[in-house]
Amino acid sequence: KSPEAARLLRRFCFERHIPEFQVGILPTNAPVAMRYGCLPRVARIAVSSGWLEKLEADEIAAICAGEVGHIANWEFSIMTLAVLLCQLPYLIYWQAAEEGDKWQRDGSIKGKVMFLGSGVMAAAAYGGFWLLRWPVLWLSRLRLYYSDRAAAALTGNPNGLDRGLLKTALGIAAEVRQTGGTSRLLEGLEMLMPLGYRQGITLGSLQGNYSWETMLAWDVVNPYRRWLAINNSHPPTGERLRLLGVYAQFWQLETELDFAPLDAAKPKFQWDPLLLQGAPFFGLPIGLAIGYGIWLVGAISGAVGVWQLEWLWGDRSLLAGCLPLGISLGTFSRINQFFPDITPERLSSATLLPELIVSPHSLPTDSQPQSLQGKLLGRRGISNWLAQDLILDTPTGLIKLHCCSHLGPLGYLWPFRLRPLDYIGQSVTVTGWFRRGATPWLDVETLQITGETRPQKIFKSYHPITATIIAAVTAIWGAYLIYSGSIR
Repeated sequence: KSPEAARLLRRFCFERHIPEFQVGILPTNAPVAMRYGCLPRVARIAVSSGWLEKLEADEIAAICAGEVGHIANWEFSIMTLAVLLCQLPYLIYWQAAEEGDKWQRDGSIKGKVMFLGSGVMAAAAYGGFWLLRWPVLWLSRLRLYYSDRAAAALTGNPNGLDRGLLKTALGIAAEVRQTGGTSRLLEGLEMLMPLGYRQGITLGSLQGNYSWETMLAWDVVNPYRRWLAINNSHPPTGERLRLLGVYAQFWQLETELDFAPLDAAKPKFQWDPLLLQGAPFFGLPIGLAIGYGIWLVGAISGAVGVWQLEWLWGDRSLLAGCLPLGISLGTFSRINQFFPDITPERLSSATLLPELIVSPHSLPTDSQPQSLQGKLLGRRGISNWLAQDLILDTPTGLIKLHCCSHLGPLGYLWPFRLRPLDYIGQSVTVTGWFRRGATPWLDVETLQITGETRPQKIFKSYHPITATIIAAVTAIWGAYLIYSGSIR
């Protein structure tokens, strides 16, 4: 498929005095390209047959050069170990989901117990999978800047990598539509791939409505893009492509994409939107500062002889209680901004979804009410009990959906009459709040079959109620810590 890629791999191995890389082909249409191993001499590169079919020879060489760049920088061994550890709970999650689905139609007591137990195990394992990802997300994002530069240097063709990444996004969107949900390969091995599947879903599905530069404007000029990508395994795609354009200009090559006009409309960085967005998290240092402030009052009181307040100094329960109180205050402070009332007037005057996605100024705190129609995609059965894989296929593109029970994600472990996955494969109408972060999504308020008007067939999500419960529980917990400490 790509003699250039074969020559590149041979040349790299010859220069490093290591055996030639073994390249494996995965028989799947999902656009997969990754490398793994513990040492450069035993490293492996794997690509899928679907990925090879979608890319031209020079694009294949550019992506392979990026994989070689990971090996040259040695971070591939750390990422391989991290992904390997993440696969342990992820495989448990899938195995428990598959076993539980077998008991779904069994009406016996044993069948019900096995079904519920499998659901709980799958949910716990899936949570473990995401928790294990967190320590290496920063490295996962950082390494791609270096591998992109290495790919451009090895091939002298940054435009080939541009096209390869964009076609990978197109392949991800096509794969999600074809399979009706997110495959295990795309989700489980995301940190090893050149492009994250969550970034590719919407980007690849919008192609044809706008130019690539317009669709990537948010990734290039939004001043909060790196802050909002903290939960992603890949940096903003537009930022990577802009840097590749800089490399092309340095070598006096014609750039594949032109982001220069976007610099004139670049918004200024302001702290207020960022503080509001991360209010629950910023509440931790604020609560800590309040706790130390109370300690200071106790120290000063002891120094001036006010013994009634001297006990405040050094009371660790005050410090421990102020931390959850800070989270509570931060959560309460943004509930109204995050979840404004959705009224017919606001829906009728709402900005169209594609315009919201491409707007370089949008933030998650903007909370744009939307009513969208399309086909609901996602995994079926226990593997989607937490509503973690819900995607709305609208006429203008794909967008991720976030649903929440009145007890948060854990509420879906109870035998609800209606679940979001009950609507998968059907044409639905969704109302909710649009969020534009590093990846766009919609916080769902209601979901129902298009044309269905019976109230019992409407699924309701409870994002505001869940946020209120979390804020109230953390406030009570903080007050209890302070109160129990004062008793001792």
